[in-house]
Amino acid sequence: MRSRSRAPLLGRLRDRHWGPWRGRPYLRNVLLTIAVGALFWLIWPYLTLWQLDRLVARDQAEALGAVVDIDAVRHQIRRRLNKDDDSVIGEVSDHFIDWIAAALRQPGPDALDRQISLQWLYGLLQERIADGNGLIDQVGWAFFSSPTDFLVRVDGAETTPLFLHLRPGVPGWKVVAGYY
Repeated sequence: MRSRSRAPLLGRLRDRHWGPWRGRPYLRNVLLTIAVGALFWLIWPYLTLWQLDRLVARDQAEALGAVVDIDAVRHQIRRRLNKDDDSVIGEVSDHFIDWIAAALRQPGPDALDRQISLQWLYGLLQERIADGNGLIDQVGWAFFSSPTDFLVRVDGAETTPLFLHLRPGVPGWKVVAGYY
């Protein structure tokens, strides 16, 4: 009568699972590194969204600069206004169009740049937070629209949804567009 293998269960699973790569540990390490990197890439924008939630909860608009590239937000809105350029900004609401029209009527060549600020984005986020809930509680959905573009929809109780586009940057993912 044959005796059962005394190898621990984990050892038997490892031998069965990694069997084809026996003698080639470098291949197993490469695949494991790729899997861990992909997992980190998928989680990273959600961590930035959580950081944005914490910054909004602190009631400091200027602190948003850590996760918002306000120059990129301005650039995307300008691109949206130019019908010949492509922009990540999708369909906008009538309220957004009215806000842009009012901003463009302000005196000076940099009227739109003055209106698009961290305080403006902070105000949009605050409008959508109700009853002491955090920003995360108001997120309708958040997903990748491409490997380097993460789209977030923040729903408000009495307001139109706010859309945020995040893209990877030097220190991490940052908001590069905001519209409603």
